[in-house]
Amino acid sequence: MLRDGKWTTVKARYLVPGDIIRIRAGDFVPADVELLKGEELEIDQSTLTGESLPVSKKTGDKVYSGSIVRKGECNAKVIATGKRTYYGKATELVSVAKPKLHMEEVTAKIVNYLLLIVVVLLGLMFHFSYIRREDLLNVIPLALVLIVFAVPVALPAMFTVSLAIGSMETAKKGALLTRLNAMEDAATIDTLCADKTGTLTQNKLTVSEIVPLNGHTTEEVILYGYLASEESDNDPIDLAFINQARNMNIKRKE
Repeated sequence: MLRDGKWTTVKARYLVPGDIIRIRAGDFVPADVELLKGEELEIDQSTLTGESLPVSKKTGDKVYSGSIVRKGECNAKVIATGKRTYYGKATELVSVAKPKLHMEEVTAKIVNYLLLIVVVLLGLMFHFSYIRREDLLNVIPLALVLIVFAVPVALPAMFTVSLAIGSMETAKKGALLTRLNAMEDAATIDTLCADKTGTLTQNKLTVSEIVPLNGHTTEEVILYGYLASEESDNDPIDLAFINQARNMNIKRKE
């Protein structure tokens, strides 16, 4: 970080908007920054977008906190830190979001139906008691019983036990649930939308099939790709070729 005309190393939490920092290959971007002077950068934004391939950033572009610099070196100006960053705002939205669970809706409907039944029964009871000129004080205990009946005390426990049993059955099939209500959410899904990378995958590129051309063999294609790759660059395509070459026991001569 550049302060008072000197480059120093400080912890990310001490950065403030307006600071000048230098980011290079392998660095985690500590804050939202605007690129100033330097090389064109290759930025891995998979933590924000799910895209496994890096994107190019040049002078004047914004780079968000949580990103990883895959290639290049550049000075940058801090424009936002902490909760004010793009990543921080997304995290805060997730933490404050409290959607109403389907189980809560079902419980509320059951309670409403029970209350409606109790109100109707109480109305009939007081009506007939008045017609028969009964002492209304004798009706109060029965009214209290009906009111207690309208409060399903065991209903939440019953739902919890049902979800726990469902989670155990799911775990036996290889799916581990971190929240009990995830089972209920999955049971009520009508449409499932997922992005193409990072969500349902390991967010890693792999070589799955090779189609050699012009008389070349599969081993030659992998070897040529291996020779053109550099592991230190952490490029996803390079790493895919390197890993495939190692799986096929292909070695390059230095």
